[in-house]
Amino acid sequence: MPESSQLEALARRFPAGFVERKDGNDYVAHHIINQRLLTVVGPFDFELVQVIRGSVPAVAPDPSGRSRRAKAGTPALDNAVVGGVWRLACEIDGRRVRIEEVGDVGDVHNWPNDGARLKDAASDALKRCAMRIGLGLSLWAQEHYFLDEQLKADDGEAQAKAEGMAAVVEPSRKPETAPEPEPEPVAKPAPAKPAPAKPAPAKPQPSAKPQPEPAAKPERPEWPSLPPDVEQHKVPSLDDIVDNAGLANRVHLGKRVAKREAEWLAAQFADFGSLTPRVTKPDPGWLLNAADRNVVLRWRLARLVLERRSAWKQAAESEHGPEHKQREKGVLDDTPF
Repeated sequence: MPESSQLEALARRFPAGFVERKDGNDYVAHHIINQRLLTVVGPFDFELVQVIRGSVPAVAPDPSGRSRRAKAGTPALDNAVVGGVWRLACEIDGRRVRIEEVGDVGDVHNWPNDGARLKDAASDALKRCAMRIGLGLSLWAQEHYFLDEQLKADDGEAQAKAEGMAAVVEPSRKPETAPEPEPEPVAKPAPAKPAPAKPAPAKPQPSAKPQPEPAAKPERPEWPSLPPDVEQHKVPSLDDIVDNAGLANRVHLGKRVAKREAEWLAAQFADFGSLTPRVTKPDPGWLLNAADRNVVLRWRLARLVLERRSAWKQAAESEHGPEHKQREKGVLDDTPF
């Protein structure tokens, strides 16, 4: 069987609790990517190959802008760092791999100097290099991602083929030798007949106890299904549910449900807990991961948000004050729910 354990580990999807969303795109933070790389491949080399510089046009002041920088405008920049090329080198399943990728500075005016811009580009380049070896590739591919399942299938086929080849190999045979001649039969005197022995009294056999019939195995309960009047393709996505709840991201939604709907979460875990066998209790990460994969649980979550979002909002505003409306959309720093 080919050794592809490290590649399979790199190709695994990130748990939903690590995935964030910004400007309509899913992403995983730089420090999570770095930790995952070190966990799977160990120490790696990350070398700056080329610094990319360019001119950035000025942005005129906008009195109606939301931020102070938008209202003041930004000056033109000449020969500023706008990106760079980095090389990632590591060992995967015994093979030395080198990847070069471009890192982009998201907003050049957002950084005070070229050093800070270069750090931003390095973070972007590391994510792109990691994507080339399978880490985080699912975030780019979205619903078209199949690498993780394909690697499992390839390993299974290789193992079955190896077992089949071992089954057809014949064991080594011992060298054949000439058969030895059989000896001539010799007449033996007939043995004397022994005197008939008295039969021993028969022991009473214990009455056989009736064996109880084996208990029938309980049938596995059927999975919960959608109501007949709900079509599967009309169930909203998890991101749509987050938007409908008025929250900044999935993590906020999971924490909100875990704090304010503990009984509902426990009931869903009783129905869908076997979707994630390693999880022993309901928590926000389990809910997000299971709802992302199971349309019935996602439909239940959508109904919960529809019914409870007003109550959530009122409770949060009473606890955190008028600034809570801004926190909900991520304008201010995150606060506990």
